[in-house]
Amino acid sequence: MADADLPIALRKPRRSVNGVSSRPAPALCDPQTPRRTKRAVRFSDPGPRSLRTTGLTPMIKRTSIATPQRRRASTPSRTTTPSKTARADAVPAREVAPQCLRHTTDGRVERRIRRNNFRELLNRLEQQKKSRTRELARLKAEIKARDRDIYELRNATVIVDTERIWHLERQVTELKEELEVRSTTGHGIYDWVRDSLGDDDDDDDGDEATNPFSDDDQDDHFGDMAVLNLAASTPSRALRSRDPLTPPATSPTGPGTPCWRDGPDRVDAAVQASFTDPRVEEELASLRLEVKRLTTTLDSHRDLGERIGRRLQASAASVAGFGAIEQQIESLVRTLSDRTAALSKLTSDIAALGFPGHDAGDMVAALATGFRSARLELEYLTPGELTLPLTSRGPEILDELLSRLRQLAKGAAEDEATIDEYHATEQSLRKQLDSRVSAMDDLSADASRAQRLAEEQRVANHRLRHAIDGYVRDMSELEALIERMEREGGAALAARDASIAALENRLSDTLSRAHHLETEVSAAGDVGVAAALAMRDARILDLTAELDLGRQAVAGLEAGLDAERGRVRDAMRRVVDIGKGFLDEA
Repeated sequence: MADADLPIALRKPRRSVNGVSSRPAPALCDPQTPRRTKRAVRFSDPGPRSLRTTGLTPMIKRTSIATPQRRRASTPSRTTTPSKTARADAVPAREVAPQCLRHTTDGRVERRIRRNNFRELLNRLEQQKKSRTRELARLKAEIKARDRDIYELRNATVIVDTERIWHLERQVTELKEELEVRSTTGHGIYDWVRDSLGDDDDDDDGDEATNPFSDDDQDDHFGDMAVLNLAASTPSRALRSRDPLTPPATSPTGPGTPCWRDGPDRVDAAVQASFTDPRVEEELASLRLEVKRLTTTLDSHRDLGERIGRRLQASAASVAGFGAIEQQIESLVRTLSDRTAALSKLTSDIAALGFPGHDAGDMVAALATGFRSARLELEYLTPGELTLPLTSRGPEILDELLSRLRQLAKGAAEDEATIDEYHATEQSLRKQLDSRVSAMDDLSADASRAQRLAEEQRVANHRLRHAIDGYVRDMSELEALIERMEREGGAALAARDASIAALENRLSDTLSRAHHLETEVSAAGDVGVAAALAMRDARILDLTAELDLGRQAVAGLEAGLDAERGRVRDAMRRVVDIGKGFLDEA
């Protein structure tokens, strides 16, 4: 045999090795903490081994502390593990035999199923989280859209084409000019009194400065007076004789101009208080000045009437037929006073409505303008939905506005209810999200604990590897010692065997010679020969004693070698037990 000169421990092959791989050992990389916890079982290669091994220890499962690589759950783990320390007698790693994994197949399948279920649970949680995020985004977008619609309904601005705006501006300009003409012609409605009196006295010329009614166009001012009387009450008897009889107006007249007046809001929502409007105060002051002017005019008319009465009384004795004229003048003055009082009351009532203007005509024009602007705004807001014409009267426009406001209030209430439902849904989603977040926090805590445990196991594996390297080094030294002792024992045994063989040869020669001498002595009976034989016997006894001592020494060497082998076996068993304990703890 080729390996007959090798010890028995070196002749015996290792049980867990199928063949030496030709691949070189991979380079060692720095250990890193894996980003994702791997609960799968990893079967690593037993690692490099020394050719000078005894084969007395069973296979040791070695683990790797290098950075794990990402792989699919269905693929096997790495079959090689880089050695921690490079040794001169290290050999490339070997592949693990599949026969050693039979006892862990069921556990691997069970753990893989558990891991797949956990991964599916995480995927479902992630999908639920994404769906909740999308739902929240959609709800927020709907809420923003509803808020934007409400804001547009509250603060809608009208955008019309340029030609229509120009046309409306031209209409506004024309109507304003017409109003100015009518306001200038309305100051001479009472000049018929002076015309009826004539120029009897030149002293009355000074009163023209205080009389605002100086226009001579009686047809125009009587027509306006008739319109005012019809708008207020039944026309007077004097005007009824000149103007055609028409029934009184039961509703306000049509709008005069499409003018929009945006009144400021006097309510501050921040402090919940109502402030006075400077423009309203200015209008109120102008109205007070107008009332004062009208009062002054009324006083001047009363003075004029008194003077006319005194003149009539002075000329009543000389002039016949003035009684009828006096009665007519008194009735006219009384009617004038009544109409002036009614006009003052009407002006104050119109001013109390809060519309801008210097006189009642301007206020009525502003009122008509407001109604017409409201009608136009309704047309702009809901184009094609209104059946009212642009010349609709105020009550119809007010009814339409109220109906639109009711619809808007109903829609706002429905929107608020929908928003409340969305808020409730959002609260429930937030609660579910909080529960999921708490569950994820628990999972993160478990993962951190598992990571800490893996770090501790990595440190323990590192220590175990160092301990195993120390034990391997000790075993190598012990194997070298055993081999040296075996060589020394073999040499000693060979020397002893040679000496024993030489002694046996000498003993056999001596015995044969002694037997021959005894034969000769018995034949000759010589005393000297008997003495020589006695000396030979003593020499034989000495050699026999030396042979026994040599045999005892060989037996002692064999016993010491057996004891040394037993001690080495005990040390290897302790190393294996310690390694198994570390692996079980890992």
